[in-house]
Amino acid sequence: MKKKYIIILFSILLVYLLIGFTIKYRLKEIKRNESYTIGEVLKIYYGRGDRTVDYKYSINNEVFFMTSSEFTQNINQVGKKYFVIVNKNNLQQAYILDCCPYDESKHLVPSEGLHKIPDAELQKKADEAFEEIFNSPLGRLLPPY
Repeated sequence: MKKKYIIILFSILLVYLLIGFTIKYRLKEIKRNESYTIGEVLKIYYGRGDRTVDYKYSINNEVFFMTSSEFTQNINQVGKKYFVIVNKNNLQQAYILDCCPYDESKHLVPSEGLHKIPDAELQKKADEAFEEIFNSPLGRLLPPY
């Protein structure tokens, strides 16, 4: 009976690590092939210490709808716009960046997206958010981007 519980716990741990590696790998792929566009918050779900956001963004005249719980802790208003980092090789891989609010009076984003955020301070915040994840204990186990 004890052996059965050990196997179950080991299996759960293995699945947890595989999901973690998949997420970190996806983040590295997005950062390696980064492009930026604008996303609009559609809905916010509040959970136990977590926040999930439904949002939409468009790039290359295509509209995408996504849900994310990464980079969403500072998002608290439906309809607000933020910069979105997109994998230019897979436009369906994207994250809305809560640290990078979009200001229509300051920023212009063409339909094909941007290579960098046009505000150096916001770009620095986006880079720091990714570096924090990559320098986490799990993030250090993956090869550098």
